Amino acid sequence: MGLVAVSTLATFVLAAAPAPEKKPETRDLAQPVLLIRHIDESKRTDYLVHAVPQLPPAEATRLLDEIHPPLVLVYTTVHSGEMKRLVASGHSAHRGPAMNIDRIHHTRSTIAGVATDADLLFVVLHTASWTMQVGGGPDGAERRKYELLVFRLSDGEKLHTLEIKEGDFPEDVPYNTSEAGPLKVVCGGATCYGVVFRFNGKEVQQQYEKSKE
Repeated sequence: MGLVAVSTLATFVLAAAPAPEKKPETRDLAQPVLLIRHIDESKRTDYLVHAVPQLPPAEATRLLDEIHPPLVLVYTTVHSGEMKRLVASGHSAHRGPAMNIDRIHHTRSTIAGVATDADLLFVVLHTASWTMQVGGGPDGAERRKYELLVFRLSDGEKLHTLEIKEGDFPEDVPYNTSEAGPLKVVCGGATCYGVVFRFNGKEVQQQYEKSKE
């Protein structure tokens, strides 16, 4: 595929994406962020967690200036130098099978919040998917879901992927962020969009405390 075609596809993909909520201006979004540096009993760093922005291709820079760049959360074991990708956000599109109407299927994932307690890393992941007719408009309704991903900090192992089936979700698409966003750590768990998650070993309780407003 030539450069012009790549640029055109990038423009089409981004133009078709759902509009995010208002962009916060809190820091340089192009720089990696150190989220966690854990010091062991010997006063040595044993692991790190970074949020690393993924820089867009040059032809998409102008459009992506209106949204936060995709993020990858990276876990590094210091003594071995091993790096592990925990979760990544981003936008992908692929053309569906040729039929009477050609379609492009889009998926956009967003890291909407990151928080930790002494043992666990919590990540809110928003995923939107939709279909566009080639040269036309949307084909069907957009589908959205929120998930809470839970990782063990001692080794970066993912323990849970929990779909948040109901909650006080925002109307707009969230921005990528390495800040807490809707997450709040509480004793024995976390809250997110009005949903309380309690962890007892491998068991998880999820309860939506519906807003009274």
